[in-house]
Amino acid sequence: MMTDQPAVKISDLTVGYNGNIVASGLSFTLSAGSITALIGANGIGKSTILKTITGELPPLKGEVELNGKLLCTYTRKELSHIFSIVTTDPVFAGGLTVRELVQLGRHPHTGVFGRLSRHDKEIAEIAMDRVGIAHKSSNYVAELSDGERQKAMIAKALAQDTPLIFLDEPFSFLDVSARIEILSLLRMFARSGKTILFSSHDVSQALRMASGILLFTSDRKIISGTPEELIKQGSLDNLFKNDKIVFSPSQNDFVENIFVKA
Repeated sequence: MMTDQPAVKISDLTVGYNGNIVASGLSFTLSAGSITALIGANGIGKSTILKTITGELPPLKGEVELNGKLLCTYTRKELSHIFSIVTTDPVFAGGLTVRELVQLGRHPHTGVFGRLSRHDKEIAEIAMDRVGIAHKSSNYVAELSDGERQKAMIAKALAQDTPLIFLDEPFSFLDVSARIEILSLLRMFARSGKTILFSSHDVSQALRMASGILLFTSDRKIISGTPEELIKQGSLDNLFKNDKIVFSPSQNDFVENIFVKA
């Protein structure tokens, strides 16, 4: 159920790395129980935004608040109870089985000795089943395809059972059927009160499945709104710095602008 309580609040944020500014003046909020897509062109800096929100990169300016508390005031242990994250970074866990990898998501909830309870193991099994990777639970991660490995990482994030879930291009290696299944699962978790933010360059699918959109424009600004609002306002035409490409509401996708001469 969605509420008016902001789960994520970004205020005048400047992001970047190695002294390079990627974007500045970013401000937006995410309500608890929402599923939001951060959409933008490939390589524009969506991953940098997510890495800053999760503390992997320090903000160059501005503030990040998670559940009403500044990100910089959390300990790493506290953050492991606040959010889970799925990235496209290489997974160096080839020597683990899928079950062992997913069970790692339960370690923030274990005691000082890190022993998994029967309840922890059950949650991991449920997570694998829900994302459709349970049949590979005994396989080593090194044996998985890219898509199967991505499913295992999503299962690990779900097993962590945090109120916030961040996913960076989580559907890159999944076929259309698996994408829809995972998105439907994420929507179910959002309805239960979890706040989900995922980045994607698959605009048409994001518009269909997300309740909110953060449009990272070609000039590196954020335009936020519901899919319907952004379509009605014509904001999606700001996604690419190319007037030969426009968004077609009737096709729910980008098409060639026939009114621009080649």
